[in-house]
Amino acid sequence: MEKELSSVLEWTLREYPRKAEELDRLDRYIEQCCRASAWAGDADGAPGSRPVSIEERVLEAKEQNTRRQWITGFIERIDKALLTLSAKEITFVNCYYWENIPIEHVALELGIKSRAAYYMKERILSKLGPLLLPFFVYGGGGDVAL
Repeated sequence: MEKELSSVLEWTLREYPRKAEELDRLDRYIEQCCRASAWAGDADGAPGSRPVSIEERVLEAKEQNTRRQWITGFIERIDKALLTLSAKEITFVNCYYWENIPIEHVALELGIKSRAAYYMKERILSKLGPLLLPFFVYGGGGDVAL
């Protein structure tokens, strides 16, 4: 079971840059839709209500988009958890999980032996596990305050 949880945690870390890109694409799409809607002459609201700016439409559309809410929660949870890591550990995460550099090359980058890099990986997963797994495995039910 521990290996399965470790796999979920590693997937979560590897997925982080893709989710950030997805959020950026989704934000651009929402903005384009709101601008196109305004350009097409959609009503700004109910009769007698004040006009709504495009920026307000975009903000409201982003707040109501459930996919965007989930991605934002995903990114924020990881961002908060990463604050618990040292600068060297952050460099490890960046190289190994986000740039897909082999662990032996990450060790060279950090000026440590390969075996120490494997220990660092386990230490990082041990630190992040309690902060991330309750949220991602159990859907936030075991939410841990950061």
